[in-house]
Amino acid sequence: METQLYEKFKPLKIIHGALVLGVSLAYYFMGNEQFANLFDFPEVASESLVFILIPLFAFLASRMLFKQILLKGNELADVRKPIKLENHFAAYQTACLVRWAVLEGAAFILLFLKPEFIVFGILLILYMAFLRPSAEELKRELGA
Repeated sequence: METQLYEKFKPLKIIHGALVLGVSLAYYFMGNEQFANLFDFPEVASESLVFILIPLFAFLASRMLFKQILLKGNELADVRKPIKLENHFAAYQTACLVRWAVLEGAAFILLFLKPEFIVFGILLILYMAFLRPSAEELKRELGA
C-alpha cells in the first residue's frame, strides 16, 4: 500500500520539476541582462514599493492557501477512520499546485513588470524548488 502512495507522487514530482525548470529558464533567458546587476539593488521609490511586497504577499498567500486546501480535504475525509494518506492525496496535490502557481505567478510578475528586482524572483524560485512534494511532507502536514 505504501508503494502505491509513492507511485502517486511521481507525476506530482514531474510537474514540480517542470514548473521550477520552466520559470528558471524564463529567468535565465528573459532576465539575462539583469544578472549582470544582480547585487546592485535599485533605488526604491514609492511606486516600486508594491513590487517589493509581491514576494512577501506570494509567500504568505501560498502558505495560507495550501493550509486551507489541506484543511478542507481533511474535513472531507472520514474523521472516525485512522488517517490514510491515500485519502488525502487529492487535497495535497491540489494544495501543492495552487501554492506553486501563486509563487510562479509572482516570479513572472517581477520578471516582466520590474526586472530590476530580479533577486526577489530568484528567491521565490529557490523557495519553490525547496517545496518538493513527498509522502513525508504529506504525513508531516497531516500530523500523521
